[in-house]
Amino acid sequence: MYARPFALIVLLLAAARTGAQSPPATTDSAKHAAEGWIYGASLGIPGYRSTPAAELFTFGFNFTQLRPGRLGADFSLGTIPSVAVAGILPIGARAGVAFPFAAGPYLLVLPSAGVSTIIAMGPGGGAGVGGINAGIATIAHAGPLGLRTGITWHGFANTSGAIWLLEIGFVSLPSESPNERR
Repeated sequence: MYARPFALIVLLLAAARTGAQSPPATTDSAKHAAEGWIYGASLGIPGYRSTPAAELFTFGFNFTQLRPGRLGADFSLGTIPSVAVAGILPIGARAGVAFPFAAGPYLLVLPSAGVSTIIAMGPGGGAGVGGINAGIATIAHAGPLGLRTGITWHGFANTSGAIWLLEIGFVSLPSESPNERR
């Protein structure tokens, strides 16, 4: 049930361990981004197995610690507006780690893994469920503004397949201070 997310988590941790034992990359593409936080907003389409549920589109915020070639924190918080309009407040959250690396001078790739939760609150009470996640995102950027696209697979108890979320949004990236530029 959790084979794919678990395999991605193992690969991510192995890459982080290898990266921690290697000197930092010194190529121009690895130096293009300053350390700091990437933050932004996104719209998403969730799905289950191979079936998208566009009517449940999501709106959320994401925050990723940019430490090129090293693990950084990764958080996301979102909701489903169409369900909220009906009087039920659904909140999805993701917390974990990302391993940002430069795939080119204007492209970052961010594999990630962590834990997920979905809670829903309404007039009759609330409920929630927790699980694990694994995903990959890319950020195409020109300066401090970027376009983030990504997909995250979520495994929850009592589900026989992965719930996934395909997202696109705009983000702000940290920029170098004038003293760091060469």
